[in-house]
Amino acid sequence: MENREKQVKLFLLRAGIKCDQVGFTFLKEIILRCADDQSLLRNFKALCSSVGQKLGEDNPVRIEANMNNAIKNAFKNKRLEGLNKLFGAAVVNGTRKPTCLEIIRLGIEYINLELYKDFVWEEEPQSL
Repeated sequence: MENREKQVKLFLLRAGIKCDQVGFTFLKEIILRCADDQSLLRNFKALCSSVGQKLGEDNPVRIEANMNNAIKNAFKNKRLEGLNKLFGAAVVNGTRKPTCLEIIRLGIEYINLELYKDFVWEEEPQSL
């Protein structure tokens, strides 16, 4: 597995998003594409369509809904608190669910700033 892809997967797992949800895969692909070119986020629907074509889903609305569902489940089960540990600051509070774009931007920042190099977990998240 490519190192950057592994780091994105670990980011999402450590952020509390379960890998068995369809939205996990869409979030991973979008973060990977946008890590080098954040201007892709300006046309989010086109980005979702492009990712959907690669992964066999042709409806960008369903892609966004799947990502929102993965984030909503993590938020509802209080698993997004892992983001605060990753960044060493309160980037998520318990009162408002983050949007897809917020999670994607945090993922891009995590990868581009190479925060994974200095981060040590007491225990690793569920296996990849």
